[in-house]
Amino acid sequence: MSRRNRVGLGGALLVLLGVLAMTIGPDLVNAAVPDRTPPVRSGDTRVIDTGEARVRLDLTPLVGWTPTPGTNPTGFTLTRATDRLSVEVKSGVRNGRIALERYLRGLGVTEPALRWQLTGDVRTDTGLTGHQATFHNRDRHGTVWLLSRATTAVILNLVGPPDTEPGIGTLLDLVEVSG
Repeated sequence: MSRRNRVGLGGALLVLLGVLAMTIGPDLVNAAVPDRTPPVRSGDTRVIDTGEARVRLDLTPLVGWTPTPGTNPTGFTLTRATDRLSVEVKSGVRNGRIALERYLRGLGVTEPALRWQLTGDVRTDTGLTGHQATFHNRDRHGTVWLLSRATTAVILNLVGPPDTEPGIGTLLDLVEVSG
C-alpha cells in the first residue's frame, strides 16, 4: 500500500470515528445525566412574586406536564407532548382587554399568519376576572386567558389541540392573586 493511500485511509477512519462520536455521543450523555426537571405532581404549586403582587398557581390539573428549564422571574412554561402552556405575570395593567389584545398582537409580530379573536369573559372561583381569546394559523391552535385583580394580570397561553383546554379551565380556578 502506498503512503498516499495510508494517509487517505487514516483520514477516512478519523472522519468515521468523528461521525460515530457525534451520532452516539449525545445519546450516551443524555442517558448518563439525570432529568433535572421532574414532571408536575399532584399538589405542586408555583409562586410568582412581582413585588406589587403575589401570584400562586396550584398545578394539580397539570400532573405529568414538564417544566421547561429557564429563569424567568415573572413566568414559566410547561410542556406535554406537543402541548405548551406559558404563564406570565404582568404588573401595572389598567385594562385587561386592552392588555390581552396587545399580547395577541405581539404574537402576530413573530407569526404574521396568526389569526386571533376575543371569545369571551372569564370569572374564576377565586374571584379573578378576565378575558379569553383563541388563535390559529396553519400549524397551531391556542387559547389565551388573561385574569386580573387590581393592576396585576396573569396571562396563560395554551398551544395545543382544543381537547387540551378542559384541564386548563380547572387550572384557572386555582390561580390566586394577592397583594
